[in-house]
Amino acid sequence: QAKGELKTAESIYRVILRKQPGHAEANHNLGVILASDNKFDEALPFFKVAVDSSPKAEQFWVSYIEVLIKDSRLKEARFALRSAKKCGLSKSKFNVLNKQIPSARKKNGVPSQAEINTLLDHYKNSRFEKAEELATSLTDLFPHHPMGWKVLGGIFRQMGRISEALSACKAVVEIDSNDASAHNNYGTILQELGMLEEAEESYRKSIKLKPDFAETYHNVGMTLEEAGEIEEAATVYDRMLSIKSEVVTDTARPSVTALCCVGRSGSNFFHSLFDGHPELATLPGPYFKGWFGLDVWQRFAPDPGNPQWRERLVAKIVKEYQPLFDANCKQNVIGEPHGVNPWLAENLGFTNMGPDGSQVLVLDQEAFSNALLILLEPLSLVGIRECFELIHQAFEISIRGNSGSNAQAGGHLFYHIHNPGPYELGHFLKHYPDANLLYIMRNPVQNLESWIWDKSS
Repeated sequence: QAKGELKTAESIYRVILRKQPGHAEANHNLGVILASDNKFDEALPFFKVAVDSSPKAEQFWVSYIEVLIKDSRLKEARFALRSAKKCGLSKSKFNVLNKQIPSARKKNGVPSQAEINTLLDHYKNSRFEKAEELATSLTDLFPHHPMGWKVLGGIFRQMGRISEALSACKAVVEIDSNDASAHNNYGTILQELGMLEEAEESYRKSIKLKPDFAETYHNVGMTLEEAGEIEEAATVYDRMLSIKSEVVTDTARPSVTALCCVGRSGSNFFHSLFDGHPELATLPGPYFKGWFGLDVWQRFAPDPGNPQWRERLVAKIVKEYQPLFDANCKQNVIGEPHGVNPWLAENLGFTNMGPDGSQVLVLDQEAFSNALLILLEPLSLVGIRECFELIHQAFEISIRGNSGSNAQAGGHLFYHIHNPGPYELGHFLKHYPDANLLYIMRNPVQNLESWIWDKSS
């Protein structure tokens, strides 16, 4: 082949492939011969077999992508380039190939609404691999539009890829310096990296652009706390709650004990000791930790003008808290009680229950839904606190078969709020000002041992 005897080489490779169709080198070299004669359509299938058979061979990817570009298959070329990168394509080769697709870039263009909707749907439903693929494609096509970068920042943070999240969030603030949420998101990543001064500066920019942005006040307060400025943090938190919180109603409320943990204190085990207590209403695990979080009720708040508001409310609750009913579900829940986690229910221990650890917790979702609908039926509207209490009542009635005092409005709720953020705790106390706060902590040395063991396992 190197001597130009292409026809002879082509015949030899075809003989080899008749006997070994998956032979990576023969497929690649035959593709090169065909491509040299501009037979791109015929060459590409051979390149595809080559990269599938030997994905670590850089030259196979280079040849494949170059022919896709020559054949003006730019979308396929971009997809193949991202796949090659995942398979270990060197940065230098990636950059060379990436520069060969300049015509695909639309520097002043914008993605279609359909592309944005699809991207957000993937992201909101935790289909992060598909979301990353589409978001990366949008940053290639529309490098000066913020949407792709925004979603990439969120994905990378969810997946623990903080340095990549930092780059993506920085790109957003550079593209649109007047976007308050972008400065807030950038500050969040800086804070996670321990860059507190830079984070506070980014938060201040966000507040300057949007003075009533409660989420940024929350983050500023946490930054001040980490820096040891407790009094100033408290002032910021007061401002945060004054800006945004759900309406506090005067209806009768049950007594509540909220379980909070300090570090790795075994709060899940401690909570399990009260689970099923005849005088308490409680939900398994810390799944509802984020119920009183910022803007959370807006996800559930019913439209009283819709005759199906009760059914819709129940459906939303069951969907958002699916791991509560089926521990096989790997999604996280609002508030991320155990942080960014690929399988919250497993992390909480609900997938290895029973004497031999082989049982998975699966609850009767339909029975719960029916019980909650019955409780909602006589009501013309429901708020965040009333709904929280009705969820506990429905759980007691449907799952525990208990219709006694702890399933009524006057019962006692045991709420595992776990490790609440300032807004979650402050907002909860605004609705339950007389709540008992029960803090649990472990011996500091054992706490540290537990953390080290968890990180090393």
